Amino acid sequence: MRLTAFSDVSLRVLMLLSGLDGEQISTQKIAEGVGTPYNHVAKSVAFLANMGLVESTRGRTGGVRLSEAGARATVGQVLRA
Repeated sequence: MRLTAFSDVSLRVLMLLSGLDGEQISTQKIAEGVGTPYNHVAKSVAFLANMGLVESTRGRTGGVRLSEAGARATVGQVLRA
């Protein structure tokens, strides 16, 4: 199985969020944390939110947090999607 740049960013986002214990964080801070451009992280977060692996809230106090399904997801499930 080949690891694409998109799947690499998605896995990095999930790993970062799993270490925050349910705290909300902005996509800009995620981009800084994983060392990837904001646009790539935003696309990855949108995809992960559609899959139900992360919960995202829009607006001034918004952000992204890991959902229960995301906490139970395996690397193989994420890569196959």
